[in-house]
Amino acid sequence: MFPQIKNNHYHNMSWDEIKSLQNDIVNGKYNLLIKQTQLMLYLNQMNPSYKRKLVLIQNLSILFFIGFIILIFFNLLLSLLSFLTFIFLSILNQKEANKLIYKNCIEDYVFLKFALSVELVSLEKIKNY
Repeated sequence: MFPQIKNNHYHNMSWDEIKSLQNDIVNGKYNLLIKQTQLMLYLNQMNPSYKRKLVLIQNLSILFFIGFIILIFFNLLLSLLSFLTFIFLSILNQKEANKLIYKNCIEDYVFLKFALSVELVSLEKIKNY
């Protein structure tokens, strides 16, 4: 199933206009706001190295959560340690996803157009400009 286009304005923009928007973001004319509820939804469209990093952190987080459940029956201290590691990795994954989505938008104008079209990100004009 293909991602649903939610914002036709950005979807219909020319590549030159998207490159111009990308330069405006880099120059600080716009803030790039990332929708927190969709952080991991479009991993397949991201840069492969960024995708691998996020998937690795996510998988480690899941393993530590499973380890927490299993270790409850054997060792409470290790179980608690596994749970704290799970929480740490979950927070890290969210922060990394924000950072890597922003970085991917700055580096790749095709991904920027995609992210704006599906409303993964939105633009906020900076008041000083």
